[in-house]
Amino acid sequence: MSRRSRSLILLLAAAACSDATPTTPGKVPTEPGAIRVLVETLGSALDPDGYTVVLDSSGPRNLGIHDSLTLNDLMEGPHSVRLGDLASTCELKGTNPYMVAVHPSQVSPVPFQVICQPPGDLVVTIATSGSPADSDGYSLTLRGRRDTAVVALPSNGAVTVPGLRPGNWSVAVTGVASNCQASTNSSARIDSAATSSLGIDVQCAAPPPSGGVGRIRVTVSTIAILATLPSSYIVSLDGNPVDTIPSNGSVTLTDVPAGTHRVQLGVHSLYCGAWFDAPPLSQDVVVTVGSSVAVRFSVLCLG
Repeated sequence: MSRRSRSLILLLAAAACSDATPTTPGKVPTEPGAIRVLVETLGSALDPDGYTVVLDSSGPRNLGIHDSLTLNDLMEGPHSVRLGDLASTCELKGTNPYMVAVHPSQVSPVPFQVICQPPGDLVVTIATSGSPADSDGYSLTLRGRRDTAVVALPSNGAVTVPGLRPGNWSVAVTGVASNCQASTNSSARIDSAATSSLGIDVQCAAPPPSGGVGRIRVTVSTIAILATLPSSYIVSLDGNPVDTIPSNGSVTLTDVPAGTHRVQLGVHSLYCGAWFDAPPLSQDVVVTVGSSVAVRFSVLCLG
């Protein structure tokens, strides 16, 4: 082969190499992530059979009261871990479910802390006074963080409510007669393995009689400046004329039904009216049974 032929072959080989498309190495797959669940239980009255762990929507797995569990082969991204099957004497401190982010080739920790305490009792003492008393008793509603208890109460006496979870419980008394009023604290504190107390006082009074009447005492004072002093005015009750009254004097309206009424002073003279800053010549009053209500008018007449 001549030198010229060899040179041509080398040039063709170099051109072929320059036209080849370079290859890139494939992406190396990453290892899946994992979650490590750790449980710590404090207190007494512990849960004897432990708890359950639920990852996202998967089936439950058992876990002891002082235990750990590793959940492997998890996809990257957010996951939820729920701790369940807690005894009634136990309560989880913190959020449940616990939200955790899983990263490739990493183990993400999920800590749970459970506090167990024996329940407590509540002694409720009820005392009803006054007449007529509410004889059919009342209803007590206790609301805690996770539980609600409804208890029937007598009109007088004491009732023990056992097995309440320690903590603050709201208190509400219902079933009280319309003529009675209950007085008690709005909340009760339940301590673990202890007896707490709650007092309820109910006071009853006879309702006011219906159809009763009262009186309205109307007084008028008039000053005339360069004008003739009127001799009298008309007193109206709820828009109806009921009596006359001297321009400086008073009258008493009797047998006025209990309730709210409007008393008006009829001043027909064009130059007479209410004093400056004085009550208007039409006033609303509330009459109660057997009472006497005072209404005063001040009139100024200017010529």
